Amino acid sequence: VMALCQNLQIIFGSSMSEHYTSQFVSLFLEENIPVDVILPVAQYYTSLGEYSPAYIIKVIRSWQKKYNFTSGKEVDEYLALQQQRNEVYEKVCSIFGLDISKLKTSEKTIINRWQEKYNMSFDMIEESYIRAGSLAGIAYCNGILKNWSQKGYKTPKDLESEISNITQSKRNIDSQDDLIIKNITNIPVFTD
Repeated sequence: VMALCQNLQIIFGSSMSEHYTSQFVSLFLEENIPVDVILPVAQYYTSLGEYSPAYIIKVIRSWQKKYNFTSGKEVDEYLALQQQRNEVYEKVCSIFGLDISKLKTSEKTIINRWQEKYNMSFDMIEESYIRAGSLAGIAYCNGILKNWSQKGYKTPKDLESEISNITQSKRNIDSQDDLIIKNITNIPVFTD
């Protein structure tokens, strides 16, 4: 308990009120949240500079309920994933011309899927944006990227083969149409 309190004072840069100190101690003693889970979360949020001890305590409880962290290593891995995701959000917002602060949770979930499930590069994300034209949006481009993922396309070069196949299919259809038209024009017309 003493080590927890001393580390929290270092993290917050000053001694905390008795109220917040007792709440952090309660996380450890009464809620059985390991100290090496409490401290990295507190460190992370204080490094962002905008969060109160009350907010950080709330986050620790929420994360513990949701993720059931048992070690600081798990928290560090989660925070590293969050940092990586934030960098992806910034890049995607740059491609789409969006304000990252207005990105919805549902949109973040979709963007996570692009990289973590579909393994799409930023080149492919940008290509989906370009091809979507006036319909370009996170949800619409998700449909494009999902389709490409199902077809195994991972690079813009893979898309060249798709265009080639579509062009060849169109040529085949046009040839069949020409043949049908030619045969129709050669049909004798009977009159009474």
